[in-house]
Formats: sequence, C-alpha cells, structure tokens
Amino acid sequence: MKYAGNGEVQTKEDIEKFLVTTISYQEKYGHSMCSVFEKESGIFVGQAGLFHIGFYDKQPEIGYRLHKAFWGKGYATELTHALIKWGFEHLSVTKLVAFIHPENVASRRVLEKNDMNYMGIVNCYYGELAKYEIYKNDAIELVTYNPEWPKLADLEIKKLCEVLPSKHILDIQHVGSTAIPGLSAKPIIDIQIAVDSLFAIQQTAINILKSLGYEYWADNPDPERMFFVKGMPPFGDKRTHHVHIVEPASKHWQGKIQFRDYLKSHPEAVQEYEELKVALAKQHTYNRELYTNAKTEFVNSILNKIQSEMSINIRRTARAIILNPNNEVLLLKINDKPLHEKEHQSQKSFWVTVGGEVENNEPIEEALKRELREEVGIINTVQFALIAYGEHILPWKGLPTRFIEKFFIVHTESINLGDRDLTNDEVKVIGEYRWWSINDLLNTKEMIFPGCLAGLVADYIEHRNQWEPREISLD
Repeated sequence: MKYAGNGEVQTKEDIEKFLVTTISYQEKYGHSMCSVFEKESGIFVGQAGLFHIGFYDKQPEIGYRLHKAFWGKGYATELTHALIKWGFEHLSVTKLVAFIHPENVASRRVLEKNDMNYMGIVNCYYGELAKYEIYKNDAIELVTYNPEWPKLADLEIKKLCEVLPSKHILDIQHVGSTAIPGLSAKPIIDIQIAVDSLFAIQQTAINILKSLGYEYWADNPDPERMFFVKGMPPFGDKRTHHVHIVEPASKHWQGKIQFRDYLKSHPEAVQEYEELKVALAKQHTYNRELYTNAKTEFVNSILNKIQSEMSINIRRTARAIILNPNNEVLLLKINDKPLHEKEHQSQKSFWVTVGGEVENNEPIEEALKRELREEVGIINTVQFALIAYGEHILPWKGLPTRFIEKFFIVHTESINLGDRDLTNDEVKVIGEYRWWSINDLLNTKEMIFPGCLAGLVADYIEHRNQWEPREISLD
C-alpha cells in the first residue's frame, strides 16, 4: 500500500494487530473500519469506515483503503459520500476529518469532490499529512421563504456601498433563491456586484470584505467571478451571505438577474424549481458542489427559454490587440460583407483585430489563446491583459444578437502565419495581414473595427503602467 502504513505489504502480525484494534473499537463505539464488497459480484473491494484519529478518543476520521483493481471506478468517492452522510446522521459530531498523504492526488480529489475543505499540511498522529474537514452546519438545508430576506439583503447592500470604492461599482443586486418570493431556499443572502474591472478592484475588495467577516475563495476556478462567503465553518457557525463580484459583460451578471426575474413572474417555474431543490437537497445534503451542479440543467433551460422569448442571441468574443515593439497593431482584413454588419453598410471589406467567439464553457483566456494560435500562429504562451470591453446588438445569421466583446493587449515580436489553423470559412473571408501604426489607423479611409481602436491604443501606450480596463463604444 503506497500511501497507507509504511507503504509496504502488511505482515500477518500487522493484520492481527489491526483486527484486534478495530474489533475492540467496534465493541466500544458501535462503528469501525468495515469490509467493503462489490454489490453485484460480491467480490471483496477493501475497507472503509469512521473511527477516531489513531483509534483514540479524538476527532472522528474518514478512512478507506481499496484493492488496486478497484481504483478509478468511483468507489472511493461513493464510500466517502456514504460515510459523511452516516456520520452526521448517527454520531453526535459537528465535524468530520480526513488525512491524506500530500502526494496522493487521486484521494485528495475524492475528498474535494465530496466537498471537504483543505486545511493545509499538518503534523498529526500519522506524520505530516494533508488535512481535510467537512462541517455538519454547512449542510444543504432548505427553509420556507422568509419575507425578511429582501430587507436583510438591502441592509447588507447598504453596508457594501458604504465601504467599497464607488468609482469601480456599477450596480449591486440581490440574486439567488432568497430574492424570489415564495421559493424555499438555503437561508443565505446572495449579493451580486458589477464592477468596471475585476483586476482593478481585486485586492481592495478582498481586504474590505474581510473586515466585514467575509472569506475569499482564492482557489475559485472561474476567472470571471470573485466569490466571498460570510459565516462559513470553520470561520463562523453557519453561512449567512454570499457576495459575487463580476464584470457586467460576464455570463454571471445577466444570467443571475434574468433567472431571478423570470421566476418572479412565473409561479409555475418557481414550483418546479422548488420540487427539484427539495429532491436534490435530500440526495446531496452534505455536498454543495453536486447540489449546485445538479441544478444547472434547470437553470440553463430557463435562460434558454428567456433568450428564445427575447429572440436575441448572445455571442461572447475574445479579441487580441497585438502590438509589436514598434507599437504597431496587427489587423486582418475580412474580404466579404460580415454576417454581423449593419444592413445600411455597403462596404465589402474591413479590418479587424484577431479574435473570435468564446465557445460554450470555455474560459475566455483559453479562447484568446486558441484564437491566437488559429489565426496568427502564436503557439507559445504569451502575456496578455484585459484593456477594454463593450457590447453592441447587430444582426447575426438572421437574428438580432448581443455581442459581448473583450479586448486584450498582447505583446509579441513576431507571428508565424505558417502555423495558422484556419477553418474553411475563415480561409474564404480572411485576406491579408498588416501591421498598422497609430497614424495609419487615424488617417485611413478603410473601415476599422473597433472604430475607436486608434485612440484606445494611443491612450494605452501613453498610460500603460497605470492602465485600467475601460468600457468602449462599439457602435
């Protein structure tokens, strides 16, 4: 066993000692390490159970060890889920822990999938190990709608407005289930804040919200959102508030507001959503990640219905303003009337920055790297930073479409067009590539997108050390 005991095969004496310990522990507490068998075949899989650390009267611990033939089948995740549920429902405990060898990546992922919190490397009974914890008070608990929730949200929003820098705050909204009258919910107030730039406000927001009792989720895998929690164990007794800080062009801002507003005006959807939430709360009582993920299909169905009813599509794009050492901008020429071009425009070609659509569930940074590779052959990782963002509504493939565009500065010394990977459609419409100086952009009679590109780049070059992303007009 690589990560259990001393990493060596156990001797007969080791096994006898283990059995004596576990049997006596079982007699004293009514639970211990148990044998695990595959349900269909009856084959012995391994052992799992709850026991006090070191089998002494200390903190209850989750443990398992499985035969190598059964690794990677999801059994460890299933066992951990069952042990957490059984422990909180049958033992007088508020917390369960687990210890994993720091290099045991697979088992660490098992605990993370079961919503256990990483607490760091600790020196415990077994040596220096990674410690994980989960708390009974952080379980999924739905309560009947409380008409005081909007008032509590207003009070918290007022506090936030008083302490956060107003120059960065664009809007603050009460979202989530507590913002929907009549809907049972976890008694947690969700507040969403729109800011002009996540980068500009990040450290300030972390410091200020910490002073109000919020903990920042630094490991959040979503680059479009900063997430804060107030009251979450072990920092508090129970969650009371969530704060989501986003940019208005992100998928979160409109999505959460549109979902909230739709349910407020559609009681039949509220009833359907409540039935789903109640069922999922029973199924995933101690796993917030699974509970939240299981609601995604319903949430997306509502958002899709909203888009259908509005007859408007949303197209998110990542665009690269590529600068060379001479501060020239690389543009590519589109040699056909673009699908999103306004009907009154008759020009058959125009110049545009490198970039394109962000695919479903694709982080915008990854979309930018993909577009750089496909359109200009930049394969190696390059440094880039958000410089501007904007929205506009134009016809696209016969439908009105809201374009949500983000522009990133990319510094490079050269490109390699031989390494491009264009689609057949792109090959048909993309013509030449050209480096443009600021004067070229200012004096040309050709169509440039975005139209403010010359001024934007000139401002960036002059103020790059103090630059903050800005909203630009794309009309």
